Amino acid sequence: MKKVVSVLLVLVFACSLLVGCSSPGGKTDNPGTDNTKIDSTVNSNETSHYPVEVNSLNQSFVYTAAPEKIVALDYISAQILVALGLGDRIVALAPAMNTIDEVKDEYRTEISEIKMFPAEKMNKGVPGFESVLAMEPDLVVGTAYAFNSNNVGDIQDFIGNNINIYASEGTYVEKPTLENVYNDIENLGKIFNVSDRAETLIAGLRSREKKIADVLKATDEIAAFNFDTNMNDGTFYTVGGTNLLDALFAMANVRNIFGDLGTNYARISLEEIISRNPEYVIVTKYYTETDAQEKIDYFESTPELADVTAVKKDNYIIISGISLRPGLQTLDALEDLVRALHPEVLK
Repeated sequence: MKKVVSVLLVLVFACSLLVGCSSPGGKTDNPGTDNTKIDSTVNSNETSHYPVEVNSLNQSFVYTAAPEKIVALDYISAQILVALGLGDRIVALAPAMNTIDEVKDEYRTEISEIKMFPAEKMNKGVPGFESVLAMEPDLVVGTAYAFNSNNVGDIQDFIGNNINIYASEGTYVEKPTLENVYNDIENLGKIFNVSDRAETLIAGLRSREKKIADVLKATDEIAAFNFDTNMNDGTFYTVGGTNLLDALFAMANVRNIFGDLGTNYARISLEEIISRNPEYVIVTKYYTETDAQEKIDYFESTPELADVTAVKKDNYIIISGISLRPGLQTLDALEDLVRALHPEVLK
């Protein structure tokens, strides 16, 4: 019987929201709106708190008040906003590459009630710039990938329309880690004047991170291959040494067999997988419920891979693609990896 460990790794993209606009590398100073306060807790003591300055995508933004209306470009960003008590400020949401079922239970009901962009207005799970513009947001939050002309829109498009953006730090730094998640939470707390909530959230995540580090001290390192995408030509995409998953591997005492490649993703061949002989295959699941099983079936039915240790032992772990983006549930991903790979130390 095939031994497939299905790991629900739902990571929330941790995001901070920006007000103002300027040229790249410059400082933005836009006053906040004068709309009715949505949450008196958020708006208390604003006079003493603001202005605050936050950087994103190598640009400085100055906030003179808490933003009022937010467009969230994925479930990851929506979850952290809800976790900080800011969900009622999200005026529209896009799913990106994921589904509502991948959202953490405690946030799913509230997020499912947020207005979603119509499917016909989206391409690959995100809206076009005009659709975002129609929502009249103060802020748009998402991954760095969203803020370019090939996706939702270039950062200058937003700035030119007085729409403020924040990109998750872990989606544009060279080698993302959990520290980028914590930075995003801290920035979001600062922007919305909810730093106490943010600090509590960060403290809980750091505590879980420390527990994992402590229990893994006596474990042996495991070699693993990440099966991200099958190119159907005998090559595959996998994570390299600058991907967040590579950092999670290291924290779980796992050696990414392609971690020596200085890239976010790498295209590799069957021969390279065979020569590096992984003990486990970490399968990334995208879009459909059958995606991961189709990848496993491919490995199982490929004669050249028959002698690879992971294939011989049926050692497959399935992770959701949402877990490859930095967010609140990064720690869930890490814990699930440790439970699957080192069950003797984390139950």
